[in-house]
Amino acid sequence: MISIVFMVFAVVYIGMMLGRIPGFALDRTGVALLGAIVLLATGVVGTSDLLKAVDIPTISLLFGLMVLSAQFQLAGTYSFIVRAVGKGELGPQKLLAAIIFTSAAFSAMLINDVVCLAMTPVVI
Repeated sequence: MISIVFMVFAVVYIGMMLGRIPGFALDRTGVALLGAIVLLATGVVGTSDLLKAVDIPTISLLFGLMVLSAQFQLAGTYSFIVRAVGKGELGPQKLLAAIIFTSAAFSAMLINDVVCLAMTPVVI
């Protein structure tokens, strides 16, 4: 049983690191779900343990932040900020201050992955 757990862990870890498993049409979410299914199917993890492993408040928070990010995207918030920072002819210190302030404001409302994606156009 322990070897199955280590094997599933290694495959899922590699899949997460690569973004997908080569040769399969699975992204990170699919890789994680497949790992959970294998552990459940082999009997290493029972259904009661599986349900205990899911933290509903955390999943709800992440879902809510994703919805908020999608609304920012639909409202054009990210484009507006990129244009606002790009319009000004800022020197290096003021540009750095604008990037720090913008990323801090996004970090107060969104998860880090979204902040990184939103800030990439601003930095470029």
